Amino acid sequence: MKLDEISDGIFLLNGRNKGRFPHAHCFLVQGDATALIDTGCGHDLLREVKEKFSPDMLINSHSHPDHACGNGIFEGIEIIVPKMHADTSGNVQALSERFVSPEVAADWRRFAREHLHFAECKPTQTFDDGHVFDFGKVKLKAVHTPGHLDDHFCFFEERIGLALSFDIDFSGFGPWYGNPESDIGPFKKSLEKIMDLKPAMAASSHRRPIRENVGEEFRRFCAKFDTHASNILSLLDRPKSFDEIAEAKPIYRKHPWRASVLGYFEGQMIEKQLLEMQINGRIICENGLYRKKK
Repeated sequence: MKLDEISDGIFLLNGRNKGRFPHAHCFLVQGDATALIDTGCGHDLLREVKEKFSPDMLINSHSHPDHACGNGIFEGIEIIVPKMHADTSGNVQALSERFVSPEVAADWRRFAREHLHFAECKPTQTFDDGHVFDFGKVKLKAVHTPGHLDDHFCFFEERIGLALSFDIDFSGFGPWYGNPESDIGPFKKSLEKIMDLKPAMAASSHRRPIRENVGEEFRRFCAKFDTHASNILSLLDRPKSFDEIAEAKPIYRKHPWRASVLGYFEGQMIEKQLLEMQINGRIICENGLYRKKK
């Protein structure tokens, strides 16, 4: 178990595989109470945390399995999740119905159970936008940041200017919006909302904490939306169908595991980009074929 102090009372719990999916970094908060935020770092590490720190509560930033797959290890303490979609939290069947189509739901459930070892676990409490988790010196304000997922939240510690940004993750891949409820427009607004707080530091779930040029990192991350769009536009040397575009894998480039699931996610992201580009007048769809607008 490797803990890195971000600030007084807030620690990053390094996830397996350097926090890369299907793992994620988690956060330990110590003050008047002890809290663990998210549970995707690796089940062995979570058991160490449970034994060494005996958290009083577990908080989920959102309901994706790489952030909540280890909740069951802490059954018996307060498990606090976003109010929105709380009825699906910890329920693999319900989550699969939210996150993918019926055609690939079984594959998604197998991945969640076999690779993330997701165990069923019901939450005990919920939180919503503006809620403050008060640990004494450390106070984390919940900021609703949809787009990646309806129930995605960031937490802001105003005293030190720290944004716990979770899946606003500053990865090279860029924003991920591959579920039916994901949405490019709200995602961009969520980025603006956190940027407007002018954080001095940002700590995400899949990258090391950022302590310098934070605003520039947000802008670079947001620019990946345009990169995804450009990748799609580059395929339209002639009018093409959605299937032809998706077959080229312009966003993922390859599907190294669970091709049906990754193909579905890629299709969702392509579909959202095509819609946005039509709204912005960059492309036209006629008779099921997409082409650049002249």
